[in-house]
Amino acid sequence: MLKSAALFILLILNHLSYGQAPFRLSFNHLTRENGLSNNNIFYFHTDSRGFTWMGSLNGLNRFDGINVKVYKPYNSNIVGIKINNIVEDKSGGLWIGSEKGLNFYDRAKDGFVTHLSPDKKSFYAYPIRFDHHGLLWLTVNGTPKDGLYTYNTKTKQYSFITDDIFDHISKNHLANYTPVNTLYTSTKEGFGIKKLSFENNKLLKTQTYFDGKNGLAKLQNLADFVFVESDSIIWITGNNNGLTKLNTNTLKLQNFTKFEEKPITTVLSQMSQYKNFLFVGSNDGLYIFDRKLMRFVQHLKHSKLNSNGLQHGWNEVPYIDSNGNLFLSQLGVGVDFTNIHRNVASSWLTPEEIAPLGYTDNHVSRIVKNQDFVIAKLQNGGSIQLDKNGKVLKDLGKRTPLFTDSENQTWLTNGLNFVRYNPTKNSNKIVTVDALAGNMGWNPLGIETEPGEYLLAGQTGLFRYLDKNKNYTQIDDLKDKNINIFNFLFYDKATKQVFISSNWWSRIFVLEKIGENWRLKKELLLGKDIYSFMPSVQKNKIWLGSNKGLLLFNTQNFSYQTYDEKMGLPDNNVTDIIEEPNGNYWLVTNKGISYFSKSKNEFRSFTSKDGAYSHEYDWGCAFKLSNGKVIFGGTNGITAIEETRSKSNYLPPKVEITQLIINEKQVRLGSYSEANQTIELKPSENTFSLDLVGIDYGFPEKVQLHYQLQGYDKQWIMGKNPTSARYVNVNEGHYTFMVKAISEDGKTSSKTKRIGIIVHAPYYRTVWFRTLLILALGGLAYFLSRLRIMQIREETKKKEEIRRIKVEAEINALRSQMNPHFIFNCLNTIDSYILLNKTDEASEFLNKFSKLIRMILENSREEFIPLGQDLKALELYIKLEQERSNPRFEYKISVAESLLKEEYYLPSMLIQPFVENAILHGLRHKKDGKPMLILDFECSQKQLFIQIADNGIGREQSQKLNEQNTLKRHSLGMKVTQERIEKLNEIYAQKIILQIEDNFEKSKTGTSISISLPLLTHSDLIL
Repeated sequence: MLKSAALFILLILNHLSYGQAPFRLSFNHLTRENGLSNNNIFYFHTDSRGFTWMGSLNGLNRFDGINVKVYKPYNSNIVGIKINNIVEDKSGGLWIGSEKGLNFYDRAKDGFVTHLSPDKKSFYAYPIRFDHHGLLWLTVNGTPKDGLYTYNTKTKQYSFITDDIFDHISKNHLANYTPVNTLYTSTKEGFGIKKLSFENNKLLKTQTYFDGKNGLAKLQNLADFVFVESDSIIWITGNNNGLTKLNTNTLKLQNFTKFEEKPITTVLSQMSQYKNFLFVGSNDGLYIFDRKLMRFVQHLKHSKLNSNGLQHGWNEVPYIDSNGNLFLSQLGVGVDFTNIHRNVASSWLTPEEIAPLGYTDNHVSRIVKNQDFVIAKLQNGGSIQLDKNGKVLKDLGKRTPLFTDSENQTWLTNGLNFVRYNPTKNSNKIVTVDALAGNMGWNPLGIETEPGEYLLAGQTGLFRYLDKNKNYTQIDDLKDKNINIFNFLFYDKATKQVFISSNWWSRIFVLEKIGENWRLKKELLLGKDIYSFMPSVQKNKIWLGSNKGLLLFNTQNFSYQTYDEKMGLPDNNVTDIIEEPNGNYWLVTNKGISYFSKSKNEFRSFTSKDGAYSHEYDWGCAFKLSNGKVIFGGTNGITAIEETRSKSNYLPPKVEITQLIINEKQVRLGSYSEANQTIELKPSENTFSLDLVGIDYGFPEKVQLHYQLQGYDKQWIMGKNPTSARYVNVNEGHYTFMVKAISEDGKTSSKTKRIGIIVHAPYYRTVWFRTLLILALGGLAYFLSRLRIMQIREETKKKEEIRRIKVEAEINALRSQMNPHFIFNCLNTIDSYILLNKTDEASEFLNKFSKLIRMILENSREEFIPLGQDLKALELYIKLEQERSNPRFEYKISVAESLLKEEYYLPSMLIQPFVENAILHGLRHKKDGKPMLILDFECSQKQLFIQIADNGIGREQSQKLNEQNTLKRHSLGMKVTQERIEKLNEIYAQKIILQIEDNFEKSKTGTSISISLPLLTHSDLIL
């Protein structure tokens, strides 16, 4: 017995030494049916934007976690179809090698630029990496000088390094933009691995390993299967020797050929690293090697029973990026992908694990936890003991676990007896209850109420068993309750009551202990099926799971509060609950496992993508273990969730705008719409949509996309991943489109991407057009008004011209009347001299008269004459009149000095009639005093002021004398001149003002004539 126990403990320690598998991985699958160009992928690269690029023998693929976009020569400007490798530069540009050359992928244009070979022709290009100078290292084949080159992507200059290199070169896992000190490649001879050492981009030396020399075995070319850890440390697969580590400086060799002490018989394939782990492909699944522990720690195999596992056994090319996104090239069947941080659940008792025990159905119908172990009952099999990390330790056979007592012993039943099992000592103790022997039924139950006292239930009733005397008694109060099945037993330590769900969960019985007997305290019919009872952290409360929600039950007054879907539960069918002290809790419903965060007030569901593969979970099969794991038994084994993983390690998804569609037509936007980019749309392009994707390789279908067009959408709009944001007939204006991706836990979101969108207004609604229209209309109105004004002016001008001609004719006629009138007066004067026999005076007067006549004739031909010329004629006239006047009058002419500085014009013969009138009608009849005539010429504000004043008899006396005169001489000159002034005023805008008034009111003698007329120069007359 001691030997058996020792062997059992040794077996346990052996399992524990290997520990738990480090990664819980469930995979998504990607094939040609999902859009891949080819099911054989040989090169991967996850770029800085989150997209994963995959190179195949039949084109380049860009993957966002959901959709694939294929680039081939027929649908893009990429050259070549066989993709060799993909390298990213600092700006985010991609350099892709193919069998026909080197392609540069321009993100902004979503297109390619071809870079020719050193001889400017197509060539086989294999880009390796960028060095610290920003030079691209690549191998070149198909040119006159093949070999290893550096390429300056800015100057497009190649620099040859060496031709001592084979086309098979190890994938370099060192960081970009660091010095290239070593490269490993195959040899031209076909055996071994060649190490090339460089200094300042010059080949320093070459060394060959595994060529049958230096104590190393002779191996075929393995450069494709070399992982370069450092310049001197490499890891090698590709042969039958498992995984090999070689220090190329010391030639120290280490082989790792076992997993869990079992030989690895398959040939390992290519490798990729994540932190201290190597992910190693093989034709029998995926191996994971821990470089700290220096051993294989996990082996994932293909199983037809696991749809979320590897879809094929042959994992040719593993690739894992810095964010933990894992891609596996499955030979001939596509790609498996996941994120190693997102699989928080692990599966225990998988079909593969129970198969060696002879079981085929891994449906777990009951779980009992022990301090250090878990015992799970297979519905169609036996009970299996596991450690707290899910390792299978022992098959306990056809027994059903019931409970674990205070002595850490688990009670089981085989249908006949009860067994107290001590897993630590691997010992069994039989407990017999004759009344239940062979009558356990399909659902035997048991609980411990206090140390040494137990309640055991079976088909024949509920019994109290005392360990101290091995006696049992039936609970009498339940005998007549027609209980045909006990569904659940629960002991509430706080109130020391026993709660029983019976008869297919429809009835509840509450027992209390009175003395040494358990008596029925309460029978409840809640109208609900009660599946389970679970403790609560709240005082005097327990949880009841039912088909109509979750009940928080008061154990003192038996009242309860119901939580259902209306209050946020994922589902009303609740079978289990695990409450945590902080108010968070785990819930099992018909929709699976959920975790409620009190602080977030939200649920997070766990599905098969998380590793929770059971379609249903049995009641009473949910427990939290001492190591923090939460386990749930169901139709596909046990789902174990590590609490710390369930709350952390969720990487934020990235978000991209992959396509702009305008009026149902795709527009090349560039697969990487840059932040702060602005899209300008024509007025006819105001119906558009943006294709959005949240990039997440763990659970892409669980990502939610939230987007908003600021200025259009009033709130954020939620959509599935991927989605399309569609907008119809958007008004002109400036908008900002925002989108963010939120992971399925609802708390981790990517950085919001913003893109400006400008919808231009139709030209007829633009400011410039409206301004131009206003200006045009204003100009048109101005033009029309000016045209009308011009027409009116033209009409007026014609009318004025006609009127002018008429008026001028009238003026000329008036002037022609003035000339003979003046001549007649002068002849009268000469006649007077002759009659008086004054021949000398007559002769002299006649000379002056003739001179005056010439001046008058000259002046009368012009409408306007100079002021000085008019004054000469006027003074000569006054002198003639002075000679013939009796009494002789005096005269005075004063002219302002400013009038003498420039030549000014006035209408001809305008002043003379007024002077004549003053002399003939005013001064000639003056009897007393000396007659005086004064002429004053002044100017002010471009006006000429002329005043003609006399001290004659005045207008009134002159009128009387004229009436007494039988001849009644009329002043024809005055009348003609006044009419002439009126005609001039009709023609010219600047008017002539005539004013006649008496000078001496008291004596009623003297007359003053004031004339105001424009002060005109010769230029004014021209205008």
